[in-house]
Amino acid sequence: MTNEELERAMQFIITQQAQFAANQQQLDERVTRLETHAATIAQALAVATQQIADNARQIADNTRQIADNARQQAHINEVIAAMSDTHRQTEARLDAFIGVLERYISEGRNGRSNGPDSA
Repeated sequence: MTNEELERAMQFIITQQAQFAANQQQLDERVTRLETHAATIAQALAVATQQIADNARQIADNTRQIADNARQQAHINEVIAAMSDTHRQTEARLDAFIGVLERYISEGRNGRSNGPDSA
């Protein structure tokens, strides 16, 4: 190999080494940015995971509350049904009493006796 060829080969190697160093620097910068993004994503994932856990607890609490409300509503429905039945019975008894009272008044007694002492 001649001196000129050796010189060109060495220049080629130096150029390639410089290009390699520049490429390596770019890759290092990219890796640093990716590491930063990965850390940001990991932090966001941790926050999201905590929020999901909080939501799951809240859903469980809401489910229990809905079940309690359903039981209470069923009890209220039973009480209302019992009160409605009692109301119907009271209504029937009141109607019977009003009928007796109306007959009593219509027969002219209105508190007076129909016996021999009545005038």
